[in-house]
Amino acid sequence: NIQTDKQSCEFSYIMNPAYQRRGLTAEAIRRLIKYVFEEWKFKTVVARCNQENINSEHVMLAAGMHLKKGDKEYWSFHGKEVACKRYELNNKAWESPSEQATHKEED
Repeated sequence: NIQTDKQSCEFSYIMNPAYQRRGLTAEAIRRLIKYVFEEWKFKTVVARCNQENINSEHVMLAAGMHLKKGDKEYWSFHGKEVACKRYELNNKAWESPSEQATHKEED
């Protein structure tokens, strides 16, 4: 989901269970974030996960995203409202010196 004003975009992912727990999704997300910030000049990236999906939370944290606290959010999944957690990363946090150590591996 891309906002036309280029302020933010939201992404989602599904990983085949045979390839989980290898760091592939976190690496793909880091590369996507780098591209979105450097090439498209977006200000924020967003992703959500089911609040019970601990593995997705770990993936987003490993990719450098941060839990956005606030109102509970829900999404419709197979006709049911599911509580979810929202993770974000803005370009200023991504460019900070502490975050840059994470990105150097990709260059």
